[in-house]
Amino acid sequence: MLFAFTVTAMETFGDVTATEHASRLRPSGKDHSKRVQGGLLGDAIATFFAALATTPPNTTLSQNNGIVALTRCASTSAGYACGFWLLVFGVVAKIGAWILSIPDCVLGGALTFLFANIIVSGIKLIGFHRIDRRTHYIVAASLALGVGTALVPAFSSPGIGAGAERPNQWWPYDPDMSEALNSFRVGLMIAVNTPYFIGSITAIILNLIIPVDLIDDVEIEIEEQWNEEEEEPLSKGVAVEKIEMEAAKELEASEEAREQAIEYASEDEQSA
Repeated sequence: MLFAFTVTAMETFGDVTATEHASRLRPSGKDHSKRVQGGLLGDAIATFFAALATTPPNTTLSQNNGIVALTRCASTSAGYACGFWLLVFGVVAKIGAWILSIPDCVLGGALTFLFANIIVSGIKLIGFHRIDRRTHYIVAASLALGVGTALVPAFSSPGIGAGAERPNQWWPYDPDMSEALNSFRVGLMIAVNTPYFIGSITAIILNLIIPVDLIDDVEIEIEEQWNEEEEEPLSKGVAVEKIEMEAAKELEASEEAREQAIEYASEDEQSA
């Protein structure tokens, strides 16, 4: 449960940040820290009461980020209304049965699109700051282990009964091990077999052990050079445009002066 709550805390941090971005709020600063603290505190209180009721830890729903991004509705009143109706749906059995009667293809299509929006929100979170070699490696390693565990779950599946003696496990079952050690083995393998857990833990560990100073300065210089090269034609174009505008103004002024001179000359001739 401790592993699960650690992962839900990280999920809450990402969900709050993604919701801020979708709500056009600044995902940094003191206000951002207060929102994250509020979300974590809400999860902690809800999880405390959930533990008293012998239920798993609670967590925020990432699907809400996709809904907020699509509808642009991040009002707290809408959240309160949704919470009320969800409570009603959970208490009234008839309404719950009506929700369950919705075809799987309808729910599947909606959820597929929402989870795709979650992926896009996660990519936006990664792109908030400059992605250097260090960040690139951490993201790639965590995604590799997370996606790899999802694709090959048998690698860390503890098994039950006769299935516990599978030879392809990284920690196979031993009939001579104690019950406590076997319970620890099963719990650890279940944790490793959870994609989001192994991916999150990998990212945390790599972020702690990889020095921040190992940043490719050459890459930064190259990017700055590219920016300067992109700005140089623009500056040249602006300079040329200014010169052309000044030349046009001078030509217009000279034409006006010439017309005035012709008018003065014609007036002198008439007076003469």
